[in-house]
Amino acid sequence: MANLPDPALVAVQFSDSTVRVVLADKSHAIIRDELFEIREMLDQEQWAWDIGGYIATVFALDGKKRSAAAIAVCCPGFVDESSGRLISSRGNPIWDDLDVVSELRGHFDVPIMATDELRAALRAEMVSTDIPGTESMLYLRLDERSSAVAAYSTSRVIFGGVASYDVSSMLPILPQTLEKDAEMYESLAINLSEALGYIKPDVIIIDAFAEHFESIKIALEKLCQSLGLAVKVLPAKADEDRLILGTVYLASNLAFENRLY
Repeated sequence: MANLPDPALVAVQFSDSTVRVVLADKSHAIIRDELFEIREMLDQEQWAWDIGGYIATVFALDGKKRSAAAIAVCCPGFVDESSGRLISSRGNPIWDDLDVVSELRGHFDVPIMATDELRAALRAEMVSTDIPGTESMLYLRLDERSSAVAAYSTSRVIFGGVASYDVSSMLPILPQTLEKDAEMYESLAINLSEALGYIKPDVIIIDAFAEHFESIKIALEKLCQSLGLAVKVLPAKADEDRLILGTVYLASNLAFENRLY
């Protein structure tokens, strides 16, 4: 009997209007990349049927009789990774409390995880930045809709090594046209002081409009210096594929943890 190809990593990224499904090999090279339109106002069961169907379609298009090693799903909102639920959707409100993992397990008997866009972006930055000796990283997103933080650490107690939080009540949102105010940026940094003191990041990634980056960087560097932290403050990479690539890496971690690679 002919040898079958290695199982594929499956990365799924969905929004209100589209679903992207990527198959990748164990070296993270993309095997297949397909985009589908998503039906409007899907309930949880319909969502699982559609997503499951799209994943099956991509395997069929590949035509190599591969199986799935692990599936990671990047969700548009905040996810409780321990339960696999999309707690709060940034898009369709019908998806609030969507049980992503349990619904898909009805279709696939493989390790499955749900993650949010913040953690997928952080994972992609960890790979692309690749600064030797980095133990902890903070990812800060500030846009016109919300402010949020994701943190990764190998030396601090964070569930699963990474956690993300909506901090809109604590930090300002930053639309592109906002008038710059030094006191606002200083206040932003001060509100992060407790998190910075605990995580002690080696790298801080800022995901905000370019007009705000330098002011945020100056405020954070000043605060980190007062905390005795030597930190690199870098802008998030402008790569439209970073979320799906971060999701591929998370699927790879999941497969490795389950000894499937």
